[in-house]
Amino acid sequence: MTINCMRKKFELMFVLGLFLISVPVTVFAKVVTLPTFPQPAGLGQIVGANFQNPTSAALSAHAVMIGMPMLQGDLPSGSGLSASINGTAYPTQIDVKTRYADGSTRFGVVTVMAPTLSANSANPTMFARASLPSGATVSLASMPNYSFTVDLAFTSGLSGTYHFDAATLLATALAQGKVSYWRQGPIVTEGRVDVPVGSSMHLIFDIAKYVDGSYSTDVQFANDYAMTAQGGTLAYTATVNYNGNKYSSGPLTHFQYQGWHHVFSTNGISGVNVQHDIAYIERTGAILNYDLSRGLNERYLNDQASAMSSYGDWSAPFGAKYDAGYTFTNGITMGMGITGGRDDIGPTTGYNAAWLMTQDPIAAKFAMYQADAAAIVPWHY
Repeated sequence: MTINCMRKKFELMFVLGLFLISVPVTVFAKVVTLPTFPQPAGLGQIVGANFQNPTSAALSAHAVMIGMPMLQGDLPSGSGLSASINGTAYPTQIDVKTRYADGSTRFGVVTVMAPTLSANSANPTMFARASLPSGATVSLASMPNYSFTVDLAFTSGLSGTYHFDAATLLATALAQGKVSYWRQGPIVTEGRVDVPVGSSMHLIFDIAKYVDGSYSTDVQFANDYAMTAQGGTLAYTATVNYNGNKYSSGPLTHFQYQGWHHVFSTNGISGVNVQHDIAYIERTGAILNYDLSRGLNERYLNDQASAMSSYGDWSAPFGAKYDAGYTFTNGITMGMGITGGRDDIGPTTGYNAAWLMTQDPIAAKFAMYQADAAAIVPWHY
């Protein structure tokens, strides 16, 4: 019996060996790894990146905003930042958010007036120290042709229709000194106006004006006031009118401590996928250290793309709820008892790790949708 079993085992191994030899190479999964990045070589150069256009059509010139952690000393206090894309310098503004003890930048929000990018292009980019940008700071006090209104029609929790004119609210807040700034410089100025609605709800307008005359407004619908006399679930439809365009949320049920947001731009959304040099960011300590040589099975990215295209509108208020064995919203499992082996939980979620380790546009899109969905979870308040 033992000899017979060994014979069958050998025969099975032999057949498997023939199968592996005869299988075409294309059967094996492709591994997606980080792209190559330009490395600092010249005086003052800090870190490279790629301004990728992953689409089959050219992307028009557009302002691109990114977050940038830096190593201590790379951008000393009093320095500006330059961005050279395909060897040509483009206007760049950095708004420093945190600094090291020596005054150098620890983290900054960078805005680059990127050029037209050809279809399916990588566009190597180098960031370097530069003089502080010249030119007057873009002012929110003058907003010609800016038109942005929000109407909320309530059916429960509050009654009636509430109308909000962002330009008027901004002017009032400026006069009262109540605008807080996220970006402020010669390329873009972005200010925040926070307006109560009623019950536990308020609207947050992040209004940006660019030097090229374009505008963007990120409006948050937040039902998260706490420790007040009133609050609770609201039902309403939100209608946004902006520069001749219209957006409707459709009927919504908005539980307390939930929030959703939507970005509107007169120049459209840029579509640029900025690929960061992850090895550099690891050295700053901003993220965990990964084995960047391992890469990721392409099937993982294909599954993400399939999920985003098959299960509703992931950009909708409160995301896309769907059933794929379990109930999900934008990739987040809707079940507290379902633990382990989940890509939506962890010190860094699997979705964000996939983005970090590939800088792939699909992984980036999926991770950002998950971030939006996190605001839906009430205890993330």
